[in-house]
Amino acid sequence: MSYRNRLWAGMMMLAASQLTQAEEFEQHGAHVHGAATMNLALEEGNLVVELESPAMNLVGFEHAPATDEERQQVEKAAALLNKGEELFGLTPAAGCKLLSAEVDGDIFDYDEDGGHKEHEHGDDEGEHDHHEDGHSDIDASYIFECGDSGKLTSVDVLLFKYFPGLKDLDVQVIGPKGQTALELNPEKHQINL
Repeated sequence: MSYRNRLWAGMMMLAASQLTQAEEFEQHGAHVHGAATMNLALEEGNLVVELESPAMNLVGFEHAPATDEERQQVEKAAALLNKGEELFGLTPAAGCKLLSAEVDGDIFDYDEDGGHKEHEHGDDEGEHDHHEDGHSDIDASYIFECGDSGKLTSVDVLLFKYFPGLKDLDVQVIGPKGQTALELNPEKHQINL
């Protein structure tokens, strides 16, 4: 089985284990301001991080940006979210480098007049992050390649430093010690691998 297939298999197991938690979370409201979820997997030299957060936590609102100030907040958040090396402090000895960063959310898809941009698909596929109740999510994913992943002993999650609206981060980790779940916050923001 190739690395990519094993990684996806691991992420699928992680997703399956989250179903029970997701059902419980949904009972309390899946879209909770101040709270977000993150998956982190380390395998064969690559660290994969996936983040899902209400837009409110990262830009301060969830509607289409209507003012220049709001558009600047959205642009600033997008630029920062694309800088994975600044958002995650990785053990320097592991020699990790950011290979890719992808940021998605319908809050980024508004034109300067506040209208929703047309999607090439011609359907509502591009609007999957905008809930019927007016809530909007932001998804971000990162892949780091580590020269010596055996020396990657911790990940310092610096999201709280840059996004003060984020108060609670539920994390699922697949790493050398197996699968674990933990909760991070502005005071406790380090993951020990």
